[in-house]
Amino acid sequence: MNETPLLPDVSERAAYFPNPLFSDITLSCEGQYFPAHRPIIYPQSRHLARAIDQSTLYPEINRTRRIYLPHTPPYLLIRVLEFLYKGDYTVSSATILSAIDSDLLRDNTAVTRAPNTNIANPVDRDRLAIRYAACFHAKVYAQAEYFQIEGLQVLAAGRFSTALWWLRQDEGGFAAAMAEIYDHRAWNYVRLHQRAVPEILHSQTIYRTGPGFRGRVLTPQLLEQVPCLGRDLAFVAMDEVDRLRRRLASAEQALNAVVNRAEAHARGQESDSLDM
Repeated sequence: MNETPLLPDVSERAAYFPNPLFSDITLSCEGQYFPAHRPIIYPQSRHLARAIDQSTLYPEINRTRRIYLPHTPPYLLIRVLEFLYKGDYTVSSATILSAIDSDLLRDNTAVTRAPNTNIANPVDRDRLAIRYAACFHAKVYAQAEYFQIEGLQVLAAGRFSTALWWLRQDEGGFAAAMAEIYDHRAWNYVRLHQRAVPEILHSQTIYRTGPGFRGRVLTPQLLEQVPCLGRDLAFVAMDEVDRLRRRLASAEQALNAVVNRAEAHARGQESDSLDM
């Protein structure tokens, strides 16, 4: 087993993104090549560490190890590498719109219409990018799980939740986000479900459609098209009811104990007064 190198400080390693200088690893996906550095990526990703240990050394090309990543599109790999080198990842409207144009960010057309990026107005294009930002962060989260990068999982999950909140009055965008995280062809987003579903349930008055409300997104139509979302909401709601029932029973037990002590104290005082 290779010795795990000591991870350089983020201020030091950021200068090597994306820099071929001193690169000893080449990551390859879809015909594109990305220089990387073992001391930076090895300690942070268990998946890449295993791939490096199992890779072939090519001394004729300056001791570079080449790792092929067939399940990662370049636009996501660059975000993963950005996090490994800088401790953060960026996303722009252009990145999201390009991913939509390339059919890399897709929604479930049974839930909402396919996005149209052929929009001349820059403001409308920015709105479209905001609509699909949650899907983008979900895909970054999936790559973080795939590469086993805990810090990136936490960051992407938090940004997914924030993006979802901004979709609370965008039925199509919210539906696209739900279609993404419940599309098992894309990734099994179990841990993201465990985070998002309680947040939706606890904010249901904001997300749920009801008489007199406008712009709510948790509609009966969505639950019909993404039934697993309704299932998870029901399970979390049942857990909440059970938790509240147990808390109520505990509170009642404590109250009864207080009442019993008060009654016993009152009887004791009454007995003392009769003895006097």
